[in-house]
Amino acid sequence: MKIDEVRRCAFAIPLTSPAFPPGPYRFVDREYMIITYRTDPAALEAVVPEPLTFDEPLVKYEFIPHAGFHALRRLHRVGPGHRG
Repeated sequence: MKIDEVRRCAFAIPLTSPAFPPGPYRFVDREYMIITYRTDPAALEAVVPEPLTFDEPLVKYEFIPHAGFHALRRLHRVGPGHRG
């Protein structure tokens, strides 16, 4: 499989047997919970890759249920980062 074919056809993994159909998707009345906390700046610097930087050492945990995708539950850990 060539890279241009992957870019044209890929929308989910595994590529040859996707777990869900292609979009578009519509989420209505979606519940979620986000916990934001301040962390040690040195600890965050150790995991934020170059060339990304951050202004404040804030990290978020996002709990998001996706009832439409086989009752999949997700937990995202989001760290701040932007190109300096």
